[in-house]
Amino acid sequence: MDADTVLDEIQDINLTYLLLAQRMLKEDFATALFRLKIDPAMAEVLTSLSARQLGSWIEQFEIGSNWILKLVGVFYKIDFSFGQFLRKYPGHRGNLTDLLIGRIFHDEAGRIFDDLDLEVRD
Repeated sequence: MDADTVLDEIQDINLTYLLLAQRMLKEDFATALFRLKIDPAMAEVLTSLSARQLGSWIEQFEIGSNWILKLVGVFYKIDFSFGQFLRKYPGHRGNLTDLLIGRIFHDEAGRIFDDLDLEVRD
């Protein structure tokens, strides 16, 4: 299986997830918020989008998901401390908070990785 095929399958799964989340929100908003662990503003946007709009949203969703995965990977590095990182780069405090609470759909959210990638080496 080549990389393009895998990417296409991941995009299909992501779209399916978003459509399921949208359906859950439309059926029982409060319960879906709790189960999906998203904030109400994100839920409102999600319920307002058509299937076509959701499909175009996939790329940004994947970028945001990859940011979250990067943070999880960094968290488990023995020689890394978010406290020390934020003391060195205090301007990223808000971006880190946004990412940790799932607020990934704004341009500034990923700026933290410019400096984080410099600090964390494999």
